[in-house]
Amino acid sequence: MKTPKKNRVSDILKSLFETIAHSGADVDLPSMITKLERLSVESPSEFSALNNLERFLNSTPNQASVISDLNKNNKLLTDFIKIISTSQYLADILVQHPSFFRFLFSPGGIETTLGTYELKREMLDQIRLFSTRQHRLDYLRRTYKREILRIGARDICGHDNIQTTTKQISDLADTILQVVLEVSNTDFTQRFHQSPPAISVIGLGKLGGQELNYSSDIDIFFIYSESNDEATDQLASRASWFVDNFLKYLTTTTNEGHLYRTDLRLRPDGASGPLVRTLQSALTYYESRGELWERQMLIKARHIAGDEYTSNVFLQTLVPFVYPRTWLENPLEGIARMKLRIEADSSDELNIKLRRGGIRDIEFIVQSLQLLNGGSNPDLRTGNTLKAIQLLCDAALLSKQEARILDRAYHLYRLVEHRLQLYHNIQTHTIPSGGGELLSLAKRCGYKNERKFRNELFNYFEQVASIFDDVFHYEEPIQQTEVGQILDGSPNDQRTAKALQNYGVLHPKESIKYIRYLSRGMTRTGDVEFPTSVTRTFREIAPMLFEDLKLTPDPDLALQNLARLVSVVKSVEAFYKSLFDEKVRRLILTISSRATKFIDYISSNPLMLDLILTAEHFLDSKPYLEDMPYSSLKTFNEMKYGMLYLLGEISLEEMQRFWTDFVEQLLLREFQRIFHEDEVILIAGGKLGTREMSFFSDLDLFLLLPDSDKLKIPSLEKRIQELQKNLVDENDQTLFKIDFKLRPEGKSAPLIVSLDEYKKYLQTRVS
Repeated sequence: MKTPKKNRVSDILKSLFETIAHSGADVDLPSMITKLERLSVESPSEFSALNNLERFLNSTPNQASVISDLNKNNKLLTDFIKIISTSQYLADILVQHPSFFRFLFSPGGIETTLGTYELKREMLDQIRLFSTRQHRLDYLRRTYKREILRIGARDICGHDNIQTTTKQISDLADTILQVVLEVSNTDFTQRFHQSPPAISVIGLGKLGGQELNYSSDIDIFFIYSESNDEATDQLASRASWFVDNFLKYLTTTTNEGHLYRTDLRLRPDGASGPLVRTLQSALTYYESRGELWERQMLIKARHIAGDEYTSNVFLQTLVPFVYPRTWLENPLEGIARMKLRIEADSSDELNIKLRRGGIRDIEFIVQSLQLLNGGSNPDLRTGNTLKAIQLLCDAALLSKQEARILDRAYHLYRLVEHRLQLYHNIQTHTIPSGGGELLSLAKRCGYKNERKFRNELFNYFEQVASIFDDVFHYEEPIQQTEVGQILDGSPNDQRTAKALQNYGVLHPKESIKYIRYLSRGMTRTGDVEFPTSVTRTFREIAPMLFEDLKLTPDPDLALQNLARLVSVVKSVEAFYKSLFDEKVRRLILTISSRATKFIDYISSNPLMLDLILTAEHFLDSKPYLEDMPYSSLKTFNEMKYGMLYLLGEISLEEMQRFWTDFVEQLLLREFQRIFHEDEVILIAGGKLGTREMSFFSDLDLFLLLPDSDKLKIPSLEKRIQELQKNLVDENDQTLFKIDFKLRPEGKSAPLIVSLDEYKKYLQTRVS
């Protein structure tokens, strides 16, 4: 049975009383306990305050000294209780590293902001003292914890506002990335005995905008300058090694935890692109294939570490791409559709980041106005959201009232986000629905009760949503087509299910998973594998694809098998482009909805699909007899004639005749290779003889000797066995079973008889 919280608090107070009493500290015990009771009740969590204090006192070797200091200094005690009751994560750091207490409350701790120059110099001096990689990793993580403790404590105790706090968290990330790059340079030189490539680290997202959360991923990507002195392939390989080694410093988990979760999916070509590109390759990508969302993303791009010259060339060259002076199409509609898609994927009204009127809405408002006006007004070009709000107000692109609402809402949203994430160092954006958890969050945000907190928060949601609607206003509202609803709507949205049902889909929730994969390469873990050019091509083909889909006998199966095909094709974009051809599209959907056997084969032999799509005569009646293994030829022609029949291009009788033509030509190819001309006569019987073969028919054959020289028969019979042997595949599976039972006198007779004997047999024995 769970112990009531009141009893737990009482037990901890008793334990604290004993700990303080036995510590040897010179304190007025009843007075100190009274202070602890009062401060803990006023804190966000009475239990956390007292429990974490006891944990810390039991972990520190200087127990008496710490207790004496806390007792003498009321401000120290008040700040300490506030910190350990607001953030379990910071309390855990203090328990793990009790020496940080002295650092935190020294003149260089909570009273001082992060000094990036001093910290970088300290870290570089210290990390060089460690001879092993493991010790260097642990040192980096300990230093990170010490500094995040300082930043978090200043935040909780009211020394810094949101803008200063996010800047300090970002500066800490910058400094650590710069130190890791220096260490990686040394690793590279020791391994390859040459200078490292000129790698540049570009920050994106909240890192780029200098507005990181406590538990943010860091969005980065890497570029490097090509050298005329080194072979291109070798340089690319070594640049890749450098980046991989760099990332291990950040992401490897040790006893001290990890540093940062890195998100590299915003790089050119996303998860399918190389980890590091040349400067020219990155520029070419954006200038030739860059998408609207990538312009939006690059607003926040910023040099973080490494070769600053390369970063500056990259960022300056892309200014016309990010901020064009004129737009061929208004970007607002595209951004609004992106927002619709985000809302559809996260229908949680308590998600402060993604919900309507939340953080993402503010970012989209700001970035859209920057994109539209940054080409003519360079002053608007900043990656920081709060700075951008003020600049847009100064440029009269936001009214003073709109700017004030957005600024205050953003401050509150980020405060809530910080308190959520700082509690357990978990990346979360979800507000508790009510009860004690909501009250605790409200208190951690400085509110006395949850009602006022919730009302103020949801009032801002409504006001931000209203501004969003005003900014993205159209004379005609954005119309969501059925296909658009399918591609962008939530799997749990009834409108999505209805749209899919209109195309004949019986199981929308299952089929939407395959559609997400086809559209974005979205896996079951939520990772997106396809570059934007692939997604764009699929969206272009989707209306035609869904119209043809509803004509298939089983749209659910068609989507499932289509996703299987896409998972094995060499170039997804090229495959999608081939579907613009109506005949090819119908063919692929027919295979997907009717011929799972063919899908199984193609999945294990993906080159077969390339062959189907590139074969000039796949959909005509001529047999395909190119130079390839007989097993592949047989399967290819089975698919060819099976598809022609399923598409209604040929009748059953025609399919049988065309298949017989293929088998006959294949048989003759082998026959003529083994036997000399006029050496033996080959007679076809059964369905081969009547030209009515199915895909599973045997080859009914018998052979005649033109002359009466029976001495040839043993040699010829050996070559017949060779013919049979050649008609098996590479796995010793028979492709065509040859049946000689129809020969004169049946299976007890020789395989070959002379023409004269056969005539006599017909005259005397056949009834």
